[in-house]
Amino acid sequence: MVSVTLESGGQGDPLPAGRTNWMGKTDPDGFCSIKVNGVEQGLNSIGFNIVVLKHADQNPPEQYSCFDTCKDPTSPKALVDFLKKIQPGRIVLMAACKSICDCVTQELCDELVKLGSGYFGKGMAELSGAHRGESWVMAAKQGGGLIKESFRAGGSGPTVETFDI
Repeated sequence: MVSVTLESGGQGDPLPAGRTNWMGKTDPDGFCSIKVNGVEQGLNSIGFNIVVLKHADQNPPEQYSCFDTCKDPTSPKALVDFLKKIQPGRIVLMAACKSICDCVTQELCDELVKLGSGYFGKGMAELSGAHRGESWVMAAKQGGGLIKESFRAGGSGPTVETFDI
């Protein structure tokens, strides 16, 4: 069994004490954390941060990466390709940093829904405007469905989920 803590701070969310945002500053401007058994494995970089575990007690992770869907219009396709290459049965841990919906595509939403997301099943029209700056975390098993997903409106405080797999 592994203990996981996923944290996501959207644009404008206050930083927890002692934390820095994705730029290494103490101003609220987005942050994230992916901890596995108390050890930070996430990159705290803007956009989607992902950690992939082959099995629950794996340390270090099999893969980790980030995709800047805030500013890079090519990142949704790169993220879709990354997700499609994850082998069945792998545990996928994800946390948003700042805002993830700025460059999101329908193809990316569809891939995240396949992974188990309900949040990205809302449709592009809803995601492209009202959901900017939200905090979001998700854990899923590739080919096995959703483990946990949670989100909060931008500026209403970070999303934090702690659970065992």
